[in-house]
Order: sequence, then C-alpha cells, then structure tokens
Amino acid sequence: MPDRNIRLLNIKYLNHHYPTDVITFDYSQMNEIGGDIFIGLHTVKYYAHKNAIPYQKEIYRVMVHGVLHLAGYKDKSIRERNLMRRKEDFYLRKLYD
Repeated sequence: MPDRNIRLLNIKYLNHHYPTDVITFDYSQMNEIGGDIFIGLHTVKYYAHKNAIPYQKEIYRVMVHGVLHLAGYKDKSIRERNLMRRKEDFYLRKLYD
C-alpha cells in the first residue's frame, strides 16, 4: 500500500499523522482469528534500508507483527513492545531455520 493511503488510515483510525509500516484491524472473536493487515511498502523499504536489513526480511517482520496483533499482543508500552519484538524474532527464526 502506498504511504499516502496508509497515512490516511493512520489518521482516520488511530489519529496518527504519519505513514507507518503496518496497521492491523483486529476482528477476532472467541477462538477465531480475523482481521485486516495493511502494510506500508515504502515505509518498510525505508526501515529496511535504514537498518541494513534485506527488504524481504523486513516485510516478513511486519507481517508477523500484524499477525501477533491479531493473536492479542499489544505494543503500546515498552514492556509490550519488548515482548512483541521477542515474539517477532521467535517466529522469524522459525521462518528462516
């Protein structure tokens, strides 16, 4: 998704006035996971370049991040972000091993 479009979603639903790498809308109910994951491809490319990470690996990271949100993980506090990062790393290792 172009940065302009993900920025508009970010403004409309989260009141954040900037593009982002991933936005997840969680529609999960009971034991069923469901939702929408929007990925800002230009922002992902920027972060991949900035952090010297292959673009494909960064795409996988934001995909895992979005799915973790659907599984109930949050990232608002430092503690939640640290847990989310550990979970991302865990599942990315599974993907690459």
